[in-house]
Amino acid sequence: MYRYRVYKIVGGVPTGAPQYVERPQGYFSFTNMASYDYASTYSIQVELQRNGTWLGYYGTACQVSTPALLDNPNGSGSINPSQCGIQLATISTLIATPSLLGATAYKFRVTNQTDSSV
Repeated sequence: MYRYRVYKIVGGVPTGAPQYVERPQGYFSFTNMASYDYASTYSIQVELQRNGTWLGYYGTACQVSTPALLDNPNGSGSINPSQCGIQLATISTLIATPSLLGATAYKFRVTNQTDSSV
């Protein structure tokens, strides 16, 4: 067995409680973890189990960075380009964003361009 200890790195230092992933394989992915962030750096160490006993120590830490959700540096989405600058056919016309792998919800912000107080 393999036990992976994963810390999120913030400001160059491990932050918060570690997450652990135990697997019989010598690999894992962030989707095996309870939570993870895109565009973040993590420190990962591995401990081995041999003959049913954890060895009690971890190997050298390795830092890896997760990709941004999108190419945009802050990972934000966008409206379909074909809808930008158009007049909608009806008030019920759907406003859409391209599907984003890994997104579990979408939040849209609507601003009144003719009255900034609204």
